[in-house]
Amino acid sequence: MPEENKPCQYHTKLFADVEVIKTTITNLDKRINGALDIAQKHIEDGSRWRLAIVGVAVTLIINIFIAIFWFGKVAQRLDTHAYAIEKLEELHPRIK
Repeated sequence: MPEENKPCQYHTKLFADVEVIKTTITNLDKRINGALDIAQKHIEDGSRWRLAIVGVAVTLIINIFIAIFWFGKVAQRLDTHAYAIEKLEELHPRIK
């Protein structure tokens, strides 16, 4: 090979560096795609536990409303009984 067509040492180093960069990018691409697949699977598998959490939250909210409703009913009944006792005491006062 004639001396003029032979690449200089700087070009040889540049070609080697480009080859290293190309290999690194290829390996990185393979690793990222694997990681993205794993992340996608994790997100898809997570839908079940997210649905369970939403179900538990809705159940808790419903139970809170039911407890408030029944507390109101008990308070209403207590007021009714207290009113009836007051009326009975007016009609039939206790002798002390």
